[in-house]
Amino acid sequence: MATHACSHSGNSDSPVTTHDDRIWLLDHQRPFAIDALTGQLRTQGPGLDRPPAPKPGETRTRVPILDHIARRIVPSERYLHAVLLASEHGNDALLSSRLVTWSRNDETLQAIWDSGRRSEPRDMTWLAAPRVHGSLLIAPVLHQGEFTVVALDANSGELRWRTPLHSGGTEYLRPATPPVTIEGGTVHVTTNAGVAAALDAASGVLAWARRYERTHPERLPRAGAGSTTNRSNPFAGVVLDSRS
Repeated sequence: MATHACSHSGNSDSPVTTHDDRIWLLDHQRPFAIDALTGQLRTQGPGLDRPPAPKPGETRTRVPILDHIARRIVPSERYLHAVLLASEHGNDALLSSRLVTWSRNDETLQAIWDSGRRSEPRDMTWLAAPRVHGSLLIAPVLHQGEFTVVALDANSGELRWRTPLHSGGTEYLRPATPPVTIEGGTVHVTTNAGVAAALDAASGVLAWARRYERTHPERLPRAGAGSTTNRSNPFAGVVLDSRS
């Protein structure tokens, strides 16, 4: 089954990417394009087109809300980018992901670069599809337990800046963190785990960060759900400048 999660441009949340008279989609781990007028298959890349069958007691590989915010093809000036799974099983399928880039002009859609094969960034969970800002791809990630915003060079995949925001603030293994928004050179992000922040898009320097409540004030937390420390202080670990 195709995952209808793409965008009209690098900064759209539309579920369909229309680019170069083609509609670009992900069929599980495989990128492909169909003719926007005829519906005929134009090209497809390598990769698995079906998720593995779930095993008893194992987390499902695919979660619809996470697919919606993360699994879409994002076009930049020369390339196509998408977040793919780095693992197909259990919790690793939720936490292990990579950002892959293909040339728009390559009919075989062979990867130009893959963040999972680089020395940096590594061990990152890509929480949402990246936004395009000039030659940068900017996205929220989980890195060593911290909600972080990173910028990669769209052409090479090199890390340009990394700004940690906070840790904790959620009982979920991977919360549904939405894509960042970029306006006037400022990146705005909300982690869906207790923090909203603004950063400079070019440098990653933190302009401000604000804590917001993540629990209902009149509802008792469920027994064994999450960390008491994280619930009471989702702003733990907030930094006041960028870290490269």
